[in-house]
Amino acid sequence: MLLGIKNIESIIGLLLLTFVYLISITPAGCFRAWVGKKMGDDTAEEFGFLTLNPFAHINLFGLLILFLSFDTRIILWRDMRIPIYTGFGWGQIIPLNPVNIGGRHRFLKLAAVLFSNSFIFFCIPILALLFFKLVLLFTSPDVIGLTPSMLLATQLYRACMSLNVWLLLVESMISAVVLMVFYYDRELADRAYYVIVFAPIVILVIFGGILSFYVEQAITYVGNLIL
Repeated sequence: MLLGIKNIESIIGLLLLTFVYLISITPAGCFRAWVGKKMGDDTAEEFGFLTLNPFAHINLFGLLILFLSFDTRIILWRDMRIPIYTGFGWGQIIPLNPVNIGGRHRFLKLAAVLFSNSFIFFCIPILALLFFKLVLLFTSPDVIGLTPSMLLATQLYRACMSLNVWLLLVESMISAVVLMVFYYDRELADRAYYVIVFAPIVILVIFGGILSFYVEQAITYVGNLIL
């Protein structure tokens, strides 16, 4: 019976994490395609990414990694043990043709496109935090224990925070590298190829934990300012 309960919890956790994955990669991919179009590049739109259809943004390998990295950890909140579901996966790579982006402030336009999905990954856990605080706000203080809505809000918020913080870090690193290649001449980029490729990986491996901590703090701070 206990094994059955654990299996049910794992299924619920996978469903919740998949939902968080979809509501993270879909608006991020669509927004990047939209920003790219506004900056003059409609490549992403031509490939069908300017849509809120989640199936257009699912990366099957990224989704597989999400399932394989699925994990459950327990946090204490109000003296109650709450299972929190974590995992890492990614969506489709949104194409960008820098040749289509020109005119004044071209570098800033390229930066706006490249970091647009990172902006969304920053905003999504803020919205999840606001949802969490609203649920607490409308929950009677006389309620003892953890109601289903409070449990869902807590798990949704923590799953959004965990997934989107790492997506933000990874996407920001990649975007910074790509922007560097656009900024410097191609010959220099070719000479520094291995540095450009492996530097973000080394930075994330060494400093990923502390960077994710400060990003979480920034997200929480902004969320508390709003509500």
